[in-house]
Amino acid sequence: MRLLFIHYETPLGTAMHATPVFARLRAARPDWEVHVASAGMAGDVLGSNPHIDRVWHTPHILKESGAFARWALRHRREMGRYDAAIYNADNQRTRLGLLSRLFSARRRAGYAIHPFMVRDHLRYDNSLSLIQNNLRLLGLLGVPTGGPADPEIWYRQADAEAALAMRAPLGDGPVIGFFTATSGGPPNQWYDDRFIAVGKELRRRTGARLVFFGGPKDIEHAALLAKACGEGATSLAGRTSAQRLAAFCTLCDLIVTVDTGGMHVAWAVGTPSVVLGNAANPVYVWQPLANPKVRIIRKDDKVPCAICRKPTCLTRECMDEIKTDEVIATALEQFAAFPPDAAARATRLGRWVNVG
Repeated sequence: MRLLFIHYETPLGTAMHATPVFARLRAARPDWEVHVASAGMAGDVLGSNPHIDRVWHTPHILKESGAFARWALRHRREMGRYDAAIYNADNQRTRLGLLSRLFSARRRAGYAIHPFMVRDHLRYDNSLSLIQNNLRLLGLLGVPTGGPADPEIWYRQADAEAALAMRAPLGDGPVIGFFTATSGGPPNQWYDDRFIAVGKELRRRTGARLVFFGGPKDIEHAALLAKACGEGATSLAGRTSAQRLAAFCTLCDLIVTVDTGGMHVAWAVGTPSVVLGNAANPVYVWQPLANPKVRIIRKDDKVPCAICRKPTCLTRECMDEIKTDEVIATALEQFAAFPPDAAARATRLGRWVNVG
């Protein structure tokens, strides 16, 4: 069986939540050939995944439609014919479905806005998490979907070595990472002055160095926060790919994060974290339940507009209810439950290196 998964997610989190499918599929059908067509962030997340036989890095199917069409026609013979093309829960776009037909496949299955675009159609189930909705794809292939699963992100040895080199100037002591910005809407955002207060107090109480992460758009903002936190704080915003970011996160002792891509990376690699979660969606959609390494602070019971499912919000009541003292206390509890340890960092770093 030759399968082609179509992956053109733009946000880091949605790309991460697609990964459990590949681990389950490889475990159940080790002899199947699994390919992925991808671009951008999704391609970065999946590029070193050992459960995938090949990632075809194409122009983005939606952002560069003409370039994608030319690429697909040039590589059509090299790619060959697939038994099935699979669309996950975050790739329900009509134009994506039409253009992806340039990939040759005997059947098409998965999620689509228009059911006629796939032979075997799934409708998104709002009572399930995004990961669980993606795992439903396995049922279309006759593979057991199993129970809950965690996201994964793998990287190369070169990424691990680069992360070690980036951490070296910070010394052998503890490091706390911060994800303060998000590509999502305003419901996810907290407040700069509160992050600064948390950073300063954790630095004083633990002696940890502080590192602020982010993408290219966050460079100036992360630098300002690091400067405001004073000596012992720095920014790596815009300096890491998704894989290199994951490698560096394994070398942190704690991650403090809003509900954004960095949260999913910390969860995936097993670094203890404190999540400042907005209440726009049910907790099960994006965040792990009953995972002691991930402490989630949410205020659903404090605001009447909880579970509003709004993509944007000007007032952010649910985030305003998350207070500085509670974040500091929860972070210190995580530090006590999972004390900084060089051996634990080394184990995390080595766990996700794809040596194949």
